[in-house]
Amino acid sequence: MFKILTRGLLAAVALCAIVLPARATNYQDLWWNPNESGWGIQIVQQSDTLFLTWFIYDGAGNPTWVVSDGVTRIASGSSDVYRGRVISATGTYFGNPIWSPATPNLRGNDVTLTFTDARTATLTYTIDNVTVTKSITRQLLAAIDLSGFYYGGLTKNASGCTTPGLNGSGAVNSTLQVSHTTLTGAITINETSGSFCRFTGTAQQYGSVFEGSGNFTCSGDGTSGSWTGRNGTGGVSTFAMKLAMRPLSDVCTIDAAIGGFKAF
Repeated sequence: MFKILTRGLLAAVALCAIVLPARATNYQDLWWNPNESGWGIQIVQQSDTLFLTWFIYDGAGNPTWVVSDGVTRIASGSSDVYRGRVISATGTYFGNPIWSPATPNLRGNDVTLTFTDARTATLTYTIDNVTVTKSITRQLLAAIDLSGFYYGGLTKNASGCTTPGLNGSGAVNSTLQVSHTTLTGAITINETSGSFCRFTGTAQQYGSVFEGSGNFTCSGDGTSGSWTGRNGTGGVSTFAMKLAMRPLSDVCTIDAAIGGFKAF
């Protein structure tokens, strides 16, 4: 039984690495401009490729279906930049018993998404020789409660610490107990084994992702300090977040990720 549980915990840690990739940020969500309610754009992401669906209107005020496929990452740094083509399509009337695909037609030049961070972006696209530039952000539909028990763990990676024991990388399997209040954002994450770290603070929800900050103590290695979190995700069965841990006793930052599968 112990071996089976250990394999499950290792799998959960591996999942965290998948959910929180080191290279690409997860931009998949519904995006809008809160000052212009009534239109928006949906982003579906697989690796560094995006598929976009617009909710916009033509010159007569009619709903217009526009999509972009193969929107790929072309630059990164202080901003992530993605670019692709704009497509509209015609097809069989939805009430027909059999669908017959029609050939999509290119209806614009391109689309560029410049993400300044994980929750804000500038959208620029051209359709019928009209260029539009909009500021967009993730749209919140419903509060996500992260509370629960998770089989997973904590991974750490650090260099340049004056305390030698903090340098290097490693992964610790543990059960995580998360207490979360959606109204205030207050969150506590207790690691029940390994480094026995306890994280307290707030986790603010933006669309389907979380960003947070607070303080931590790890009784296993005696460290304590502050943390910031980004790319946090949660749902029916998983929880994960990237962390930057800053020990009080040192000048370095420990890059970390925490998460796992929900147990109950």
